[in-house]
Amino acid sequence: MYPLGASHPCGLMDLAGNVWEWTASPWKPGHSARVVRGGSWDNSCGFARCAARARNLPDLSYVDFGFRCVSPV
Repeated sequence: MYPLGASHPCGLMDLAGNVWEWTASPWKPGHSARVVRGGSWDNSCGFARCAARARNLPDLSYVDFGFRCVSPV
């Protein structure tokens, strides 16, 4: 998506579609399933966007699920 290198202004490379990212949001009120967003390398490219939404139970793990750690520079 960024053929000339990093995105601006943060200098990040394209991160969409690396892994489904866990969120703290419940799938539905009162459900134990949590929302995951963004698609992964194991899905079609149509899922590589922040609007892509799925669900899973938080005590299960898959190779294409993950999270990002964010820290101020």
